[in-house]
Amino acid sequence: MKKRKVRHTKLLLYILVLVGLASGFLFIAIQKWGYSPKNTPQAIIDQEAIVQPNTGSELVDGRAGFSIFTNGTERIFSESKYHNQSPDVYIAPDETNIIKIKKEGVTWQQFFDSLPAPMKVTPDCLYTGTGQSFCNTNTKTLRFFLNGKQETNLLQQTILDGDKVLLIYGDKNTDVTAELSKVPSPR
Repeated sequence: MKKRKVRHTKLLLYILVLVGLASGFLFIAIQKWGYSPKNTPQAIIDQEAIVQPNTGSELVDGRAGFSIFTNGTERIFSESKYHNQSPDVYIAPDETNIIKIKKEGVTWQQFFDSLPAPMKVTPDCLYTGTGQSFCNTNTKTLRFFLNGKQETNLLQQTILDGDKVLLIYGDKNTDVTAELSKVPSPR
């Protein structure tokens, strides 16, 4: 009977040692790698399913044409300072009036913001890379055209494959047919 009691005591002692070692390992693992209910495999899957709507970050390979005219003068973007300014949307050196679109959801404002200062476009003003400013006055205005139609909210529009955009500053009532025909086809 004493032998049995000694065996049970030893077995109980081994179990307690194993439970203690497992608890110690678990404690150290939590301290080292952390634990949160948010980090469990199922929580991560659930979170990705909920938090991963299309945020416009899909990669694409699109092209859009654009031209800018100020008082009848076409603006040229052949200087290297305008090329490859963003990984999402950019002008390449070989086609200086074609925008390469590499990320879905990029707006025209984001494209113009990617160009180096002092180049800037707002709904009322165009600031050129040479430091000139062309802002709306009583007689002259900055107008935006998307695919041949005037678009006052162009800067908020997403750039789409095949778009053709014209920015023109000049007399409010000037016919823009000739300038629209100079916007290059992106294909």
